[in-house]
Amino acid sequence: DRNVKSDWDATLRARGIDPGEVKKEKPGDNKKSYATAKLIELGGRRQLIAPAAEATISYDPVTGKELWRVHHLGGFNVACRPLFDHGLVYLFTSGLTGHFLAVRPTGSGDVTDTHVAWSTTRSTPHIPSPIIVDDMLFTVTEKAGIARCLEAKTGEEIWRKRVGGSHWASPLLADGKIYFSSKEGRISVISAEREFQLVAENRMDASFIASPAVAGKALILRSDKHLYHVARGFTRVAETRLAAKSPPAKKATDGTKPMRLSVTELEKLAVELKAAVANGKLTEKEAIAKYKEAADGGDDKPSETPEASVDLKELGRKLKAAVAAGEMTEKEAIAKYKEAAAKTGGKKPRPGTVKSGVQQLGPAPVVARLTFKGVRGKDYIVVFEVPSKDTEEKSRVVFVGERFRKQFAGTKIGAMTSIVVGGAGVQAMAMKGKGTKKGGKKGGKKGGANTFYSIVIGRLKSKDVELGEFTLDVDYITAIYGDRSLKQTVVGKTVKVVGISGAWLDTLLLIKRGETLKFRSGTLQDTTFSLSPKATVLERAVPFDPETYPVPAESFRGFRGVVVGTITEKSEQGYELTLKINSIESSQKSSRATDPKASIGRLMSMRGFFDQKFRARFGDLKIGDRIRVGAVHTDPTVDSFTVVEELKKQAATTAGDKGKSGK
Repeated sequence: DRNVKSDWDATLRARGIDPGEVKKEKPGDNKKSYATAKLIELGGRRQLIAPAAEATISYDPVTGKELWRVHHLGGFNVACRPLFDHGLVYLFTSGLTGHFLAVRPTGSGDVTDTHVAWSTTRSTPHIPSPIIVDDMLFTVTEKAGIARCLEAKTGEEIWRKRVGGSHWASPLLADGKIYFSSKEGRISVISAEREFQLVAENRMDASFIASPAVAGKALILRSDKHLYHVARGFTRVAETRLAAKSPPAKKATDGTKPMRLSVTELEKLAVELKAAVANGKLTEKEAIAKYKEAADGGDDKPSETPEASVDLKELGRKLKAAVAAGEMTEKEAIAKYKEAAAKTGGKKPRPGTVKSGVQQLGPAPVVARLTFKGVRGKDYIVVFEVPSKDTEEKSRVVFVGERFRKQFAGTKIGAMTSIVVGGAGVQAMAMKGKGTKKGGKKGGKKGGANTFYSIVIGRLKSKDVELGEFTLDVDYITAIYGDRSLKQTVVGKTVKVVGISGAWLDTLLLIKRGETLKFRSGTLQDTTFSLSPKATVLERAVPFDPETYPVPAESFRGFRGVVVGTITEKSEQGYELTLKINSIESSQKSSRATDPKASIGRLMSMRGFFDQKFRARFGDLKIGDRIRVGAVHTDPTVDSFTVVEELKKQAATTAGDKGKSGK
């Protein structure tokens, strides 16, 4: 019987999934496979290893007799061809489970429970094939580009790193190095060693799906549109780029007029022609003639001037990309855009406003006021306010990255300057001005995303590093900048967190299911959080307990007075502190706290240090400092206190010192 029988409902339950909640059924063919069978020989016995969705079967290649089979239930299909080394057959599946297992090919019959040397379902490759180098096995996931190095004989993980990107192409081993090529055009090269070492990384304007190859000392890459030959001593000069282009004029065969190139194709051609002129390969007159021929589509009639056919929106995107890549200065880009806009009638795209209230800034330069520049957390940021002509809102544009320090070094706070919005490292957010219309509401519309800037604490329930998301059971939420009523909709419930990328993925990899973590949220839509664009927190935390977290006792809520405490936590980004209360120095007559001294020794959360009179002193504080601070608790629904009037660093005191007497 060569059929593969499985109980799909049982497989779902084994993964903690209720079969009744699954809307989409599993494909019915349990022997489906895209992978090629593998012919091996071990101990004088030849075997044909044929992988399938939920089982891999070994056959006698001469008689077709089944020798053994191993089940990997929950698989949908197989893309990776089996590998054979160290006396083991390495098998890979996709689907619900994503099995990755090593099987000893010495048994007979069903060997699922007897001959599997090791197996894992963690960060397994579903599409790109792994590589075995000596006693090491290298893999990369098709989503998020998680590269792993395993002990080939035991499956033990040696290292795990994120190279990024989506990978359908299998990696290539050449000259002791492994080449990963992604669909986004990134080529990452690492050493095939027991320690991760990124040797090189290159980005190309291409998408790689096919696996690379080596011919002699050349690397052959095939993208979705081109075939590349990469080797030392070769340079792709202007005339080879021109020769590689499609014929500029597409001749029609039905008697109609020839088709002209698109605006994008003309832009690319213009760049290549200029390069050819600069290198002396063409005269300026020849280049102009070639451009006109392409623009006219081979017609004898006078062509529309290149400037008149320029798409300003497309040009704006190209100029922003050129500035971000360092190919031209911001000043040159602005001048080029203005020149093109003038030749098309002087009309520039007007900023629009999308439904969320965030201003959609066009590619044209905009005039903005510099409001802040400096280091926030680990990043250097520059903040501008852009007034809108169409609404009473202001847009805040944030440039993130060290390269902007030099670019705006000569611009003073409060100065009006021209900026081009777009490119890497730029964020744009709506910010209400003083003239906000009555009836406006904070956050998004019904069913949309709401502002929810807070620290969320909970226990990790599941994670998908490849998709950049996780779920957790929410235990506690700190002070909220946004709609505070939303807090009750998520505390005690399971929520999803999306938008995890970059270094935060590496952090998420190390946090285990069931462990407590905390993160800074940005928005909340139903029960889905997004990570804050200013994310400074995603880390393990101690399990939640009101006694060990800054949750004020009922007898301390409504307090107004002066507190002396020791700093236990500090958030540079959120201008927040956590204090361990050493003493209650004074309590105002307006204080509603019934027994503030009962909270001595407990933690309290302080916020509001962004105020100008506290900001400089806040920057000088560090964990362990003892401070004297004025605090008020005005909103009983919020657990944090706001700093007022006083903030002073105190000298260290002996244990048990309760501070000065009250005023």
